[in-house]
Amino acid sequence: MLHLHGPDNKHLCSTHPKTDEFLVSLLKLSTFFEIEDGITHAIEVFMLNGDDFHPALQLELARLYCVDQWIEPAFWRLVKLPITDLNMAHMIQIGTAGYFWLVQTQAKIAKHRKAFTFDIPHVITAPDCNKPTTCKYTFTSEWNFNVPKLIHHPETPISCVELLNLLKDTEIDDVCEACRKLTVTWIWGTGHVTKEEGFVDEAVTALMALQTDEPIRAALRRTIPEPSPPASPVSTHGG
Repeated sequence: MLHLHGPDNKHLCSTHPKTDEFLVSLLKLSTFFEIEDGITHAIEVFMLNGDDFHPALQLELARLYCVDQWIEPAFWRLVKLPITDLNMAHMIQIGTAGYFWLVQTQAKIAKHRKAFTFDIPHVITAPDCNKPTTCKYTFTSEWNFNVPKLIHHPETPISCVELLNLLKDTEIDDVCEACRKLTVTWIWGTGHVTKEEGFVDEAVTALMALQTDEPIRAALRRTIPEPSPPASPVSTHGG
């Protein structure tokens, strides 16, 4: 049994275990009966679960119960997961539109990362650098040898943004600090580093558009079909 406490009914308590099944039921019923305390409580407890709150379930609940603020974080988490980590149940939770944008976004990011690591950046040398040739050669060598390993690592790949932050704060032997920082700044300026975020933003925008499209939203909801009305008796009398 649920109990509401406090003059404003702001605190919802329950003796039930906070399992996903219970919280989904609470969110579903609270949304149906427009019980704001129940909705808020379910959302807060789900968020407390952290990484145990699977992003596929998060995206499904966002779609079904209009929790718009969950669309972007759920999609970001899904993008970072290998597609092989998702099973059929996850695919159903994500939905057709969500799965389309997930596959598209991951493919775009993979293609972009290949191009990003293949294209060797232009090394900028500082005016007061006393070994510009060494700085250029060493930075290029480090890029060719280490960057692909970091970005295309089979288990823990890093994004282009994470790579640039790493280069910004990591000393490279035989590359002076001024040349390294100027080169990192130049790479940032090309706009290639943040393209991954642009791909995700495009997908999130498309999914958010579905959140405000009532006919599509209604089609995505799981509803219990109403029983068919009994057939009208056939008249045996002439007109």
